Order: sequence, then structure tokens, then C-alpha cells
Amino acid sequence: MVLTCGLCWSKDLDFTYSEFVLSIQLIKSAIVDPPVKGGLRWPLGKESIGERFSVVGVWHTKFKAYKSLTMGLKIIQADRFDFLTNSGETTNEVNLKLKGIIGHLKVSLLISLRTLEK
Repeated sequence: MVLTCGLCWSKDLDFTYSEFVLSIQLIKSAIVDPPVKGGLRWPLGKESIGERFSVVGVWHTKFKAYKSLTMGLKIIQADRFDFLTNSGETTNEVNLKLKGIIGHLKVSLLISLRTLEK
């Protein structure tokens, strides 16, 4: 299980070492529980630390990745929940990366243009 800490990415804030440790403790206290919203829950009383840190959203994802010389495929099962808006979603996603496709398209376009010129 990998847990990520997203501390105010859009804001320029300085954290003391003790505040950083407290935020990590909050994240590490999460328990994987697929039936609950977001797939993670916190023990009673551990969903926040003081008034400084609290859980506002949960994203639990599982994925399998496949790679070849010409393509990359990632199959993702995501369970997301936003406590601020009280909304969530469970999705199955597929990311497909075609390596070198632009080069192949340019060659095909050049061949087509040359054929039209004749």
C-alpha cells in the first residue's frame, strides 16, 4: 500500500518538522477498507490531528501496467471520495500510450501527399 501526502500543493506554506511528522502520522493511521467511501477509513478519533490537519479526500487506486516497444497500457481501478463536497466515484480506467505514433502518422501523411501529387 502506498499513501501520498498532499499538503496544500497550491499554497506556499512552511511546515515545521513536528507538523510534518503529525501529518505523516495522520496518513499512516489510514486503514484499507474497500466497502467504505474512498476505500480508506480512519480509527475513531484519528481522522484529524488537532485543528491543523484533517482528512478532506481519499483516493484509493489499484493498477496493472503493461509495456511493449510500441505501446504502454495501464488498467486502473479507482475509488475516490471528497469529504468537502460529500461526493465520490468508483471508476475503471484505461490509459493507452502509443509510442512513436506521431512518427508513423507523419510517414503515412507524406506517402499520401506524394501519391496525390502523382
